Amino acid sequence: MKIRPGSPFGSSPTSSDSVKRKKRAGGIFGALVDGLQEGAAAEASAATGGSPARSALAAIAAQSNLANPEEATAAVRQSAESLLALSFSDDLQASPLSERMASDLANLAAGDPRFRRKMLSILSRLKTETTPHVAK
Repeated sequence: MKIRPGSPFGSSPTSSDSVKRKKRAGGIFGALVDGLQEGAAAEASAATGGSPARSALAAIAAQSNLANPEEATAAVRQSAESLLALSFSDDLQASPLSERMASDLANLAAGDPRFRRKMLSILSRLKTETTPHVAK
């Protein structure tokens, strides 16, 4: 039996390489977290007031008990929803479906183990950096 190029049974470079690259690159939501981490690092080095995303995450971190598994899960989900909503274009934000879409995508993101680990790491770091007047 001869296997044709491009066949799903062959070992062509297009068969599963893109999926493997996504997994190695940080999962489906890796780009979202990587962009946030790069932005957070740039903000910390520049000592600026902060971006809306950083402010939203700092508020979530300050209000959450990350040692409690249920609260940590809720914080990850809320963080994902905030990041997604902030990344939407103005046209998409004006859409009546944007809130539902952000909620659905946030549920998917919160279920991703790599995203959860990275987001909890970011939230715990922000929680230690948060000043007392922001926490309450």
